[in-house]
Amino acid sequence: MKYCIANWKMNMTSKDALTYLNEIEKNAQKNKERFDNVAMIICPPYTALDLVSAMLAQENQNILSNQGIAYIKNIELGAQNMNPNSNGAYTGEISASMLNQYGIKWSILGHSERRTLFNESNELINLKVKAALNNNISPILCVGETLEERDSGKTEAVLSRQLEECLSGVFSSSEFLIAYEPVWA
Repeated sequence: MKYCIANWKMNMTSKDALTYLNEIEKNAQKNKERFDNVAMIICPPYTALDLVSAMLAQENQNILSNQGIAYIKNIELGAQNMNPNSNGAYTGEISASMLNQYGIKWSILGHSERRTLFNESNELINLKVKAALNNNISPILCVGETLEERDSGKTEAVLSRQLEECLSGVFSSSEFLIAYEPVWA
């Protein structure tokens, strides 16, 4: 299976999300064969999770009654991030249990922007990966090097360290994706 991950970042309101999903639907109807072996993971901002979740649930109901569009079965909902704590005084954060109410299957963890702008360490990302898995959310673990690391020939060492530290204590039977997402790209 191939995955197409649409990270909306800090873009699109709920109204924009409706327009976007309608465009996906139109394009998929025209190109159904292209969607056969592709799963699309949509990761909207938290403010649109409720709406997108409801829309995907409605489409899944339509499929069950043979009124829907077959491609929609390959669209899954993801979160852009999550806090490893189950609750507490973490203003602006969201927990795995909060994500579960929306039927979140995936969460992007270790994104280069989180690593660089918010100084997230491999150790913190490891806690997030474990929390996600413990709450039936599959991590999309992002790994990648900076331009300086790339230019100095350290790419392999950086990626190995990130994978080792971010997946420490994670069983190989766990479902997750690894996304190569270099900081310099």
